[in-house]
Amino acid sequence: MTPPAGASPERLRQVRDLLDTLRQSAGRDDSALKTLFILWLDHTAMITLLNLVVVMAGGRSLDQRGGIVAGMFQRVNPPHAAANIFLTNFARWKNGERSASLDLLGMQEGPGQKLAAVFFSFMTTGAISQTSGSVLGDFRNAIEGIRATLPPMRNAGLLEEADRLEMFWAAVEHQMRSAEETLVLSPGYFLNVGHCVVAAALVETLRGDGFGPRKVAAIPGRFHNAFLSTRILTRLDPEVPPNHRFGEIADGAKSFFLKDHRLAHVMKLLSEAGRVWSEGRRPFLTLEPEVIERGYAVLAEYGVEPGDRIVTMHVREPGFHAESLAARFRDTEYYGMRNGSIDSYREAIDAVIDNGGVVIRLGDTSMTPLGTRPGFIDYPFTEHKSDWMDIFLASQCHYHLGTASGMSYVPMLFGRPVAFTNYITLVNICDTPNVLTVFKPLFDVDGNIVPFETFATRFPRLANDKELEFHAIYHEISRPEDILEAVQLMERHADRETGLLDLPDSDFEEAQRRFGQSPLRMRPKIPPRFWNHYYGG
Repeated sequence: MTPPAGASPERLRQVRDLLDTLRQSAGRDDSALKTLFILWLDHTAMITLLNLVVVMAGGRSLDQRGGIVAGMFQRVNPPHAAANIFLTNFARWKNGERSASLDLLGMQEGPGQKLAAVFFSFMTTGAISQTSGSVLGDFRNAIEGIRATLPPMRNAGLLEEADRLEMFWAAVEHQMRSAEETLVLSPGYFLNVGHCVVAAALVETLRGDGFGPRKVAAIPGRFHNAFLSTRILTRLDPEVPPNHRFGEIADGAKSFFLKDHRLAHVMKLLSEAGRVWSEGRRPFLTLEPEVIERGYAVLAEYGVEPGDRIVTMHVREPGFHAESLAARFRDTEYYGMRNGSIDSYREAIDAVIDNGGVVIRLGDTSMTPLGTRPGFIDYPFTEHKSDWMDIFLASQCHYHLGTASGMSYVPMLFGRPVAFTNYITLVNICDTPNVLTVFKPLFDVDGNIVPFETFATRFPRLANDKELEFHAIYHEISRPEDILEAVQLMERHADRETGLLDLPDSDFEEAQRRFGQSPLRMRPKIPPRFWNHYYGG
């Protein structure tokens, strides 16, 4: 069990000790503060968390420290300015400083600060004052700034407070959303294929009368996969109302209040939509016959014919996002916890081939080449790599073997089953019968496994590698034998024609019981040998 690159035991211990020193000094140890600030300088969310830790410990907020820290904080703070205002004042209020207040309504500095005042009023008094309530109007993207409060609160241990604020945030958005005739999706829903699938889930939720608006439209923007985006857009209303006041922000961490009064995480909506697309035999998308014919003409060059059993796979690696991450951060492993190692999948690939299947790898040319061979097509490195072919392959698979990457959700749009591996954010697990999940276990800095109940309660929303570092924990990538177990279950139980997974319920009872008893309140399908190895007994 070795920590991934960038998370050495020495680094984890250093961060743990610096945070301990900072807390024990009541937030006054400037040396520890400066070292942590420099470590996380280009990660705005972590600077917001550091500011919260300092104030919770009894220290002055970073903007009041003076010197180099205050100067650097002013430079990196603007994206999270409203969040920092709220968190600083709320932490002071939690510390007993009842004089702490957010007299922001008269500042006239924009809806973000005003919304911070509304949140503070709710969290400290349990109500919305008449004055505060009056600002719940035209916010559009105001929540984009204030939403940054939730991850720092959870990472700092304010779990109940964060849940309460999430509920209120969802209620505010629900109020604004319900006032609209049309749910207008922001351009962010089409910037990557994963958000495209979430957009489809929102359409399905609306179709099931889950939301107030009766129609869905989208503000056009840049497409990552134009072939997929345009087909989803055909399911939307073509007209964006010129007078709409609320745009639905693409956020994989948000929750929604539904018409039946449930508070549902966005991935819960995707799980429910996935159930309709598979068990309901009503996939969200189908491809035109000419596209399918053209796709099989390409596959014929590799000896694959209609009726052959195709298993697609996508293993997330750092290369695809390396350029964009390098432009923002000094390191490119900010989201490395979602990656896998393609070498760990070789046994699973061979198992599919030995069972008469054809494995087609999806992805891009930044990935580690494996080379095309009988039964395996390293598709990203062929001349046929294209947007339309990506989606064609996802639509035709017997099942998909994937990771926590956008492309691995695309087969769900066509009602196809998915085996996720190397998963780490538990709250995002698809809780639907058509999905199998192998998640990454967590370990503390001394190599001890983090118990499942702690994982599910304290760390279910891990979003990036820096949060792991903050908690002095690391993950272990999925072992070859765990990936092989998932593939063997899919090979035996995925129905080739319907795409349904006919898995024996008894195999998953223990994992489902413990997930169901946790704050996650879900019942996913976790391969039993994997579960027993890490969490059994």
